[in-house]
Amino acid sequence: MYNYNYEQKQIVLTNILGSFLQLDETEQKLLAETCHVQLFTYNEIIELSARPSDSLYFMVSGLVACRTFAREAEEVDYLQFYKQGQCFLSLDSFSSQEKLNLELVAFDGEVTLVKIPSKIVMLLRERSRSFEMFLFLELKAQLERMLIFELYCYQLFAKNRVIASLCYLALFYGQDQHNGWICLPHKLTRGILASFARTSRSSVTEVLTQLVAENLALTGRYKMLLDKNFVLEQFEGFYFRDF
Repeated sequence: MYNYNYEQKQIVLTNILGSFLQLDETEQKLLAETCHVQLFTYNEIIELSARPSDSLYFMVSGLVACRTFAREAEEVDYLQFYKQGQCFLSLDSFSSQEKLNLELVAFDGEVTLVKIPSKIVMLLRERSRSFEMFLFLELKAQLERMLIFELYCYQLFAKNRVIASLCYLALFYGQDQHNGWICLPHKLTRGILASFARTSRSSVTEVLTQLVAENLALTGRYKMLLDKNFVLEQFEGFYFRDF
């Protein structure tokens, strides 16, 4: 982890947070004096549920994953992802039962985020209408999207669950290649996809093999692409497309 100095923080807050939150000069100064801008590399731990920070995180760049695991069996379950422009709460916001063995980790080569202490979050919510609205709408959208995904995806059989998970991750965390394909996050392995879809690696391999044969997917070393029209058709008329 690398902590930005004051001058580096000012640049990030002005160029990134300013465009999202529309804070005035006094509020930006308050953030510069109290928040931390941090750089993490892939798989580096940002926070553990055993030692939550009681903060709000704002994603400047990269991807972050929230995952849980059983230390004895070394089993990992990926629960959620966060990308540039999103914010998320500290693991301290989970109940004691829910946050057991949870961790936030960098899911990209480089992840830059702003860590805002909870007392500053409360102060900004009182002083800035734009900050209050951004926080409310962002967290509301994340919660609704997560609940809809759980209701939709986890009711399906294994094969369709893999397809739904692939398309969900492509829609919200993939990169449009502007040639009819969407590239999924580079660190997304078949094992991680199986974890996220709550199924087996063999089911993931079977589905990907079928999609490749139908020219709906391309797979190779360090990449996984889906046909953009196929992704959109999976959620045709579905609430996901409103996000």
